[in-house]
Amino acid sequence: MTSGLYRLRAALRRLFITVICVILSTVCFGSVGAAPSKASYTVMAYLCGSDLESDEGLASADLKEMIAANLPKGGDVRVIVQTGGALKWSRSEVDAARTQRWEVSGDGLTLLQSLPRENMGDGDTLRDFITFAVNAAPASRYSLVLWDHGSGPLYGACYDERTDDLLSLIEIQTALRESERANGFKLDFIGFDACLMGSFEVARYLENTAEYLVASEELIPGTGWNYKKWLSWLRENPNAPSQDIAKRIIDTYIDENTGYLSDEAVTLSAIDLSKIDKLGVEFEKFSVGLIRALDSGIFAGLSRQRQGVRALGEMDDSAEWATDLVDMGLLIDAYADVLGVDTAAFHRALDQAVVYSRHSANMSGVTGLSVLAPMKTADDLPEYIYEYDMQQLFPNYTEFITAMTTIVSDGSYTFQSYAPTPLNGGAPLSIGQIAAFINVGSAAAVQPTEEPSTGNAPSWFLIPEKPAETTVTPASEDVYAYELSLSAEDMEYLAYAEGNLMLDISDETIECYIELGYLRNVQTDWENHRLISLFDGTWPTLEGQLVSITDQLITDSARRSVIDVTVNGEESYLLVVFDDKRPGGEVVGYTEGYNEQGYPVRGYKPLQPGDIIVPMYDLLYWDDSDEPQYDRLEGDAIVYTGAPLSFAYESLREDETNNFVYGFCLNDVFGSYEFSDFIEFSL
Repeated sequence: MTSGLYRLRAALRRLFITVICVILSTVCFGSVGAAPSKASYTVMAYLCGSDLESDEGLASADLKEMIAANLPKGGDVRVIVQTGGALKWSRSEVDAARTQRWEVSGDGLTLLQSLPRENMGDGDTLRDFITFAVNAAPASRYSLVLWDHGSGPLYGACYDERTDDLLSLIEIQTALRESERANGFKLDFIGFDACLMGSFEVARYLENTAEYLVASEELIPGTGWNYKKWLSWLRENPNAPSQDIAKRIIDTYIDENTGYLSDEAVTLSAIDLSKIDKLGVEFEKFSVGLIRALDSGIFAGLSRQRQGVRALGEMDDSAEWATDLVDMGLLIDAYADVLGVDTAAFHRALDQAVVYSRHSANMSGVTGLSVLAPMKTADDLPEYIYEYDMQQLFPNYTEFITAMTTIVSDGSYTFQSYAPTPLNGGAPLSIGQIAAFINVGSAAAVQPTEEPSTGNAPSWFLIPEKPAETTVTPASEDVYAYELSLSAEDMEYLAYAEGNLMLDISDETIECYIELGYLRNVQTDWENHRLISLFDGTWPTLEGQLVSITDQLITDSARRSVIDVTVNGEESYLLVVFDDKRPGGEVVGYTEGYNEQGYPVRGYKPLQPGDIIVPMYDLLYWDDSDEPQYDRLEGDAIVYTGAPLSFAYESLREDETNNFVYGFCLNDVFGSYEFSDFIEFSL
C-alpha cells in the first residue's frame, strides 16, 4: 500500500514536471522541442517603434525588409527582434499593448515570447531582451541594433512613446556590461539605426562593450538601414569579419539613401571601439590647449570658428531644437586655426578609430565622428553636464565646454547702430569684383587682387539662376550689393552675418512687418571692417508667392535652404536644394523637422499629389505698450499636383505698391544676434 502510494505520487510528480516544462517551453519559445541549436551569428534588433511606427509604419517596413532577406528559420544566421514602444503597429500580428519577441526568417515573424507591456526606454528591458535572445538563439557571435529616434550623447536613443522615456548612454552601457558578465561574450558590433548617434561620446561610453560601433553623425532617413541587402549578404557570409559586416551595412545604406532620395544629407561610419581610448588621449591633449586659449582671452576667435562649423541635424537657426553636434575633425581643424597647433597626431588617431565611413556628396569634409560643442544649447548645460561626463571619460574637454558655455551664457554685446548703404554708389558690380569676397574664411582678411578670379565661386552661390520668363533688374551678369561698415570693436565680437528681408505692411495705426527670411549671401571683409550683401532686388518665390526662407546647409558642392510651410496642416519645412545641376534651386520634399518631444524626424518625404502646402510667415508688430509681438500668418494654399513646384528668384520690382525693409542680422560670438538699421525701399 505504501509502495503503491509512493509510486503514484512519483508518477504524478513526473507528470507535473512534464506539464510545467511544456508550458514554459510554449511560453518562451512558442512550441515544444529540443533546445535550439547553436547558430553562427545572431543579430538582436531592439525595435522601439515610437511615433515612427505609429504614424508612418517605419519599423514595420524594416521588419518586411528583414523577412525579405530570406533567412532560413533556425539557420546559421538568426535575427531575434523585440517590438514595443509604439501606440500602434502596422503589422497585424504585432500587439502594441504587449512587449513581444520574434524570430525573423523567410517564413515571416515567429512569436517566441509575449509579455505585458514593458518600458522600452528602460535599461533593464534592454538587458533582459539580450539575455532572452542569447538563450533563444545561441550563437558563436552576436550583434545588437537599436532602432528608433536618436538624440546623440545628451539624451540617448529609443524613445518609448507610451512612457515618455528613452535609453540614456549610461543605461545602454550598463545593460551591455551586465549582459557581457552574465552571458560571457562581447558584441561584434552595436549599431544605431537612429539619428545622431555617431558621436565620440557615444563611442567613449560603449568602447568596452563591442568591437565596433556603426552609427550616423547626421539624421537617419525614413528608409533607414537596408536590412534586406546586408542580411542577405550575411546569410551567405556568416563567418565574415566584423569589419566586413559593418562595411556592408554602410555601403547598402549609403547606396540606397543617395539613390532613392539623392538629396538626403546622410552619413554612416564604422568605429573601431578598441581605438577610441587612443583618440580620447589625443582629444584630451588638444582640449588642454583649448582651456589655455580661453584663459588667455581668445574666446572670440574660438566662438567664431565654432559657429563656422555647421551643426548636424538642425533644420534652422532656432535654439529650440538645436543639437550642437558638429563633425569632430572639422571642429578640431577650425579650432587649430586659432591655436596655431599641429593636429596630425589627432587626425592619425581619428583615422585609426573610424575604420570605414561614407557620406552623401552634400556632406563633404565630414570625418565620421561628431562631438558636442555647445553654443545654442549653452543655457541648458547645467541640466545635461552631469550625465554628459558621468564617468569622467573626457574631463579636459568637459572643463573646456563648461568654461566656454559659461562665457556664452553670461556674455553679451550690442553692435553700434548703422544702416546699410548701396555698394559702389548704387552701380552694379561685376562678377569679377564680387569674386574678391567669395570664400573668405571667418578668421581671414579679404585680399582683393586687381583681376580677381571667379574659378572657385559656385554659380549657384553668386547669382541664382533666373527663369527665362522673369524680367529681373539688374541683369544676371551684374549684382547690386549693399555694404555695412562696422567699427573695429564690432568686428571683434562679430561671428557671422546674414541678409534679412521683411515686407513692410505698416499703416498709420500700427508698425508691422512680415518676415521673409535670412540668406547667407553676406561676405565679410575683416580687414576693412565691412559686410557686403549680394541682395539684388530678387527673392525666392513658390508658385509665384513670396516665401520665408532660411539657408540651412552650405558646402563646397551644394546649398540647402528651408521654407517655412504647413503640409496638410502640419508645421513643416520644404527643402530646396541648389547645386551645379540645379543652380536656381529645386524643391525636393519636406520634413516636419522635429516631433512634439523634440526628437529629430528621420529624413524627408517626397510630396504626394493632393498634398496641401501653405507658406507660413512670422508677423512682427509693436503693441500699444511699444512691446514687440509675434504672430503666425498663413499664405495662399498650394495644391501639389505631382508636377515640380515652381521655385524661382523673382524681381521685387514687379509691384511698386510693396514696401520692403532690408538689413543685416549680426550674430555675435556669444551666440546671440541683433539687427543693423534697415533700409526702407519700394520696388
